Amino acid sequence: MPTMCSLVARGWFITDVENHLSDPMNQLQFLGELGKPQGVVDAFVNAGLVTDPNLERHLRNDWIGDAWWPHANKEAILRWGFITLIDKARLYGVKPCIRWICIGDKFQCLISRTPNDMLMVLLTPPVPLQGLYVPATEADDSWVVGSATDIKEILKKTEWVGSGSRPLETDCQLLDAQAGVWVAPVFSDKRP
Repeated sequence: MPTMCSLVARGWFITDVENHLSDPMNQLQFLGELGKPQGVVDAFVNAGLVTDPNLERHLRNDWIGDAWWPHANKEAILRWGFITLIDKARLYGVKPCIRWICIGDKFQCLISRTPNDMLMVLLTPPVPLQGLYVPATEADDSWVVGSATDIKEILKKTEWVGSGSRPLETDCQLLDAQAGVWVAPVFSDKRP
C-alpha cells in the first residue's frame, strides 16, 4: 500500500484560484463556465484558471479521474462547491478563500462565512505521496495545534517533499507543557 499524505493546506494553485476569484468579473466568468455542459476542469481552463498542461493533466487524472479517489462524485461536488462558494461570497460581499485538508474518507466541500471571507474547505481522503505533482514545500499561512504525537506525525509526513525545506521540530512551539499541546506550521506545495 502506498504511503498516504493526510494533510495539505494550501498550495500555489489554490492561491492562484483565490486571487483570480477576488475579481467580481472573474467570478461571473467562472460561474458562466461552471454552468456550461462541460467538465469542471474544462471550466477551469476556459475561465483562464488553468494554463499549464501539466496542471491540467494532474487535475484530470488525479482530482477528477480515478487516480486518487475512485469512488467519489468529484466532478459534481467540485462544480457545486465552487458555485456555492462564489454565490455566497457575492451575497455577503466577501472574498473567496480556499483550503484543502486530506482527512477521513469523504470528498466534500465545506463552506463557511467569516467576517472577511467565504471559506471553502475541500475535504478529501488522503492522497498517495508517490507521483504528486509538485515535489517541494514552502511555509503556508496555516498552523496545526495538537499533541506532540500529532505534530511529529505531521513532520514525518512532510519528509517526502525533500529539498531540505520541510518543517523541523525547531519550527514548532510548545503552547501548554502540562497538556502537551504544540503548534506547528503547515507546509504545502510551492509554484514549480
